[in-house]
Amino acid sequence: MEQWPSSARSTIVGTARTRTHVIDRPGHGVPLVLLPGGGATAASWAAVVSRIGGRRLLALDIPGDAGKSELVDGKLTDSSEVHEWLDEVLEQLEVDEFDLAGHSFGGWLALSYTIARADRVRRLFLIAPSMCFASLSPRYVTHALPLLVRPSSRAARRLIAWESAGCDPNASSLDVYAAAADRRWGGLLRPTRPSPSDLSGVNTPVDLVLASKDRSHKNVQCERNARKHLSKVTVTTLDGASHHSVLDRGAKRIAELLQ
Repeated sequence: MEQWPSSARSTIVGTARTRTHVIDRPGHGVPLVLLPGGGATAASWAAVVSRIGGRRLLALDIPGDAGKSELVDGKLTDSSEVHEWLDEVLEQLEVDEFDLAGHSFGGWLALSYTIARADRVRRLFLIAPSMCFASLSPRYVTHALPLLVRPSSRAARRLIAWESAGCDPNASSLDVYAAAADRRWGGLLRPTRPSPSDLSGVNTPVDLVLASKDRSHKNVQCERNARKHLSKVTVTTLDGASHHSVLDRGAKRIAELLQ
């Protein structure tokens, strides 16, 4: 949090089934809502938000995952329940129209929400999203299994060392991700790829940001399917960034897009 703008504040927003941790940076204009990747936290956006001036920023910890959000009434078992959770959080924060950005699993969640709530999202930013336009690669799944079966800081570091292959995230980002893996997660909704018809129904402008060294999926397939099924999509590929390091190594360019 020391890397965030000094005006940012942590708050807990209560909903019917969760206590959601939100980092709120005051500002003007249409708010930007930020969703982290699986196993990450709202803090993972630090390098990006430190470069964004002016607008209001709201970064959320996803209930059931790492971070300070808590499930207080069972798990969020399907996408409609997750959409309702986000509706409730934003209602409590008095946010109506907004831009929505997500990284990795957060990208899938952001796209899923936009498909269901297209009238609320002004613009959608998908940063190295998982399970949106391409399935996870078998090699990535194999390397991620130890972390999924028995989360630990060691398993987290081994996965990122393999996936990043020299394009590592900042040391502090890696430390937070590894520390979060030492906690027993409450369980995340398993993402499934949206159908072509669901994607074709998205009229919201979409910015798709890919990492050139991403080993979690095939960028070529991801870009091809996004261009094929989305009516309003812009694709940017960031050199020298991997799936797990894109928010650090691509921070400057991502901030320019989100500004």
